[in-house]
Amino acid sequence: MLDIAEIGLPIAIEALDLISPQYLQDLVSWTAIGARTTESPTHRKLASGISSAIGFKNNVDGELMVAINAIRSASANHSFISITEEGKVAVFRTEGNPHCHVILRGGKSPNFDRESVKRCEEELKKGWS
Repeated sequence: MLDIAEIGLPIAIEALDLISPQYLQDLVSWTAIGARTTESPTHRKLASGISSAIGFKNNVDGELMVAINAIRSASANHSFISITEEGKVAVFRTEGNPHCHVILRGGKSPNFDRESVKRCEEELKKGWS
């Protein structure tokens, strides 16, 4: 990854666990939270402290509100346990991640059509006005 970063290419990862995303963040431009972990409170807390932009996938059934609720949670302040740069366990306090978005990954059917995107936009606006 270091070689890729040194030539100026952006790096994306999926946050599958709670330690490696923190460890790799100085090399990462974009992070994804997968369809099976978007509902995880611990991953939402982690996302609130990640410095990169972060996308939450809708769940495996295609339900958008799971990802939208994850964004609302990750945008708020939280605390979670992880490791420091020195490898010690510590409590991290976050201010929330303002760079969250939904990843429309489909589910039982595709959800990247105009109508689905519009519905997603409308749902996202509801909690922010």
